[in-house]
Amino acid sequence: ISEYAGVITEVMLSEGDSMTSGTSLVTLYDQDEVTMDVSISEDDYQSLDMEGKVNISFTAYPDDTYTGVISEVSDAEYDSSSDEIYYTLTVTLQGDTSGLYEGMTGEVTFVTKETQEVLYVSNRAIFRDGTRSYVKVRDEAGNIQEKDVVTGFSDGVNVEIVEGLSEGDTVLIESKVSES
Repeated sequence: ISEYAGVITEVMLSEGDSMTSGTSLVTLYDQDEVTMDVSISEDDYQSLDMEGKVNISFTAYPDDTYTGVISEVSDAEYDSSSDEIYYTLTVTLQGDTSGLYEGMTGEVTFVTKETQEVLYVSNRAIFRDGTRSYVKVRDEAGNIQEKDVVTGFSDGVNVEIVEGLSEGDTVLIESKVSES
């Protein structure tokens, strides 16, 4: 009887094999501490929040997002083929990890900044003129007007509006249409 709980993922011996002291019999997957190793470049490492949240989505479960924390950082390693220094981070998953097994692949997102309940618009709706940022809106007469806004955090697709708009306002996005 094993003193550990988990899932056996590999059996190293077959019936009739001989073994010596220290020979591994099985590989046991411990579902209580599921980890994922991630290699990142030195430049990316410098921008990480080591205490921040980590989101993980596994290829096998594309609609589920797991959370984790950075639990270990390796010493810097040099990759001569790319001429870069990188680190291996160990991310420990939190919450229910049943259904996850060794060898699964996934995508890791390190959350460097997070805001909640924000007003945002598409980056394409923001116009910039020097230090001025504005959006285009229609007034009550249907005329297009420029409205100054103060922008905040952007995720690359959308941008937070700190001042200048209210929830429910409609902004215009200009696009070019070409004939083919």
